[in-house]
This record gives sequence, structure tokens and C-alpha cells, in this order.
Amino acid sequence: MRLGLDAGAHTLDLAVELGIRGVPISAEQLVRDGVAATLAPLHERGLQVCQIGAFGFNVLSTDRAKQARQQTLLEQAIPLAAATGCPYIVICGGNYHPSGFGAGDARNDTGVALDEIAAGLAPVLALAEQYGVRLSIEPYLKTAISSAGRFVALWERVKSPALRANVDVTSLYDYADMWQPAETVRRTCAG
Repeated sequence: MRLGLDAGAHTLDLAVELGIRGVPISAEQLVRDGVAATLAPLHERGLQVCQIGAFGFNVLSTDRAKQARQQTLLEQAIPLAAATGCPYIVICGGNYHPSGFGAGDARNDTGVALDEIAAGLAPVLALAEQYGVRLSIEPYLKTAISSAGRFVALWERVKSPALRANVDVTSLYDYADMWQPAETVRRTCAG
């Protein structure tokens, strides 16, 4: 995965200003607008796709209708990913709370959650393997994949080359880590 920058509406201009070539795009825009239209503003500025966001795809969500729509979107984005020059689609690490990332649920931290995620990922991982795409989960404190170790436990269940981790250590910080992050960085990277 390439180094990237995401700063909301200012992403493209800031990336150019700071000399960071990678910026994210969304799976929704990619499917809705197509590859050429989605990439045009990036190419005009000399930028590349660093990741494709499909964060709404949350296997554990209790909002089944929403997740069916998100799975369809992901299934439509996977065949388009290679044409963007970026094979990485980032998805939610699983959360029984329908917010995905906004709130947590105690059931997330169980083996049952990992089993359910593995089963739910099976069809999209098979599709991703077919197209050479990587589904990437960013471990996040409020999701079932809340650490590098939990990602490894999930990977052991699916053993798919299409499943990857996108580790942003700042997603794992508690308040003290903001002031002295070195130990958390070392522990996460070693894990």
C-alpha cells in the first residue's frame, strides 16, 4: 500500500502541496462514476490511488439490509480496482454495532465474532483472489479486529492471500499514547 493522505475535501490540494502522491478514493464513487471519471481529478494533479475505501462493509453489522447493499457495492468495486492501479480495498474489521466505527459492542471481542467474519468474508475473498485484489482491514479499537493479534487470528481462519492488514497505529492509541507513542508503535509492529 502506498503512503497516502486523507484530509477530507482538501485532500487533493494538500497532497500536491505536501508532495504526497497517494490519495484514497471510495468504492462508492468508483462504482457510481467509473474508473476514468473517478481518476481524472487525481491524474490532473499527478496523484495516484493509495487505497479504495469500502468502510461500510461490516460483516457483523446487525443492519442486514444495509450490509447486503454494502456487499453488492464491494462485489462491484472488486473487478474495477485493478484499473485504478491500486489493488487495496479497505473494509471494516467487523462490529456488531451497526455504526461500524462510531460505537463498539462487547461481542466483538470473541472467537464467535472472528468465526462470523471469516464466514462472511469467504465469498468476497474468493472474488478478490480472482481479480488480484487485496481486502485490507485496519485494526481499530471498536471493531472485532482491534489489534494486529486479532487480525492474525482472523487470517488463520481464512488463510487467504487476498486478506491483508492496513496498520495505522494511531487507530490503536489510548490517551497516554498520544504523548508517548513509542511503546505502542513497537508492540504493534512486532505483533
